[in-house]
Amino acid sequence: MLSPFGKELSAATNLPVFDEVSMLKLFSSASSLSHFSDASVLCRLDEKSQSRRSKIDGTRMGLVRLEHEYPYGVGDIDHGSTFRFQSCPGVVQGLTFEEAQRGSKDPVILENLKRVVDKMEAEECFGIAGNCGFMHFYQEFVRDYATVPVFMSALVQVPTMAAALEPDERILILTANESSFMESRDALLSAEGRPFCDFNRVLVRGCEHVPGFEAVANADLVDNIKVQENLGEYVKEILEQEKESDKGPIKSILLECTQMPHYAAAIRQSTGLPVFDVVTCVNFFASSLCRPERRER
Repeated sequence: MLSPFGKELSAATNLPVFDEVSMLKLFSSASSLSHFSDASVLCRLDEKSQSRRSKIDGTRMGLVRLEHEYPYGVGDIDHGSTFRFQSCPGVVQGLTFEEAQRGSKDPVILENLKRVVDKMEAEECFGIAGNCGFMHFYQEFVRDYATVPVFMSALVQVPTMAAALEPDERILILTANESSFMESRDALLSAEGRPFCDFNRVLVRGCEHVPGFEAVANADLVDNIKVQENLGEYVKEILEQEKESDKGPIKSILLECTQMPHYAAAIRQSTGLPVFDVVTCVNFFASSLCRPERRER
C-alpha cells in the first residue's frame, strides 16, 4: 500500500527506500537476461558496449578493488559497460587476492581500506561494493566505517534468497575455488557471528575445473564462449546429481565470483532457476540509492 510513496519519501529524507517493488525487481533481475548475455556476440562488441552504454549523470558507485590485475571482461564488476552508472574504483594496497581469501585483518591493509573508502565518500558515491566475493570478510568493517550503504559481496543476498524458499529447498553457490571457499564457509555465510541460514541449505561447488575457467586463477583473458558452454553443462550435472540425493531440491543459484555474471543469463536459460550475482546485488541497492537527475522543462 505504501510503495507509491517511495520516491517522494526518498526525496524528502535523502534516504534509500526499499519496498515490495524493489524486492520484486531483485527477483525479476535474477530471472532475466542482461545486456551482456550472449558471449558469442559480445566478445565482438566489447568496445562498442563500453563506449555507448548510457550512464546516469552524476551517479557513482564506490568499487573497492584488490591489488590484483586481470583483463576485465564484459559482465565483470570492473568492466565499464556492466552498470548504468559510473564507478569510482580504488585499489587497497596490500589487499591481494590471497590476503582477501584468508580475510586478512592486517592493520596496514585496514588503514589503506579506510583511505579508499574516504576517497569514495569524498566523491559522493551512493554506495560501496567490492570486486571480489571474498570481500565479504570486510563487509562489517567497511559498513561500520562508511556513512553510505555497503554491499561488498554478492553473498549479502543469501539471507534474502533463503527467506524466499521453502525450509527444505536449497541454494547452489558457485565459486571460483571450492576448497578456498569451504575453508572459510562459516565466516563467509555469516554476519555479526550469526549464520545467514542453516548451512545444510547451501551447496557450494567450485568452478576451478571447468575448462577455460582456469584463466580466472591465472589472471588471464577468459575465453567467454568456451566457459559459457562448459559452465552450463557443469551446472546441469550438479543439478542432476543432487536430484539423487536425499536432501531438498536446489531452487536458487548464487554466483560468488565477480567474474561470473557474464554467464548468469545462460545458466538461467538452461536451468530455469533464478541466478543471483554481484550485478543483481548492486542494481538492487542502486535502484533505491540513486535517482536520475530531474530534467528542467
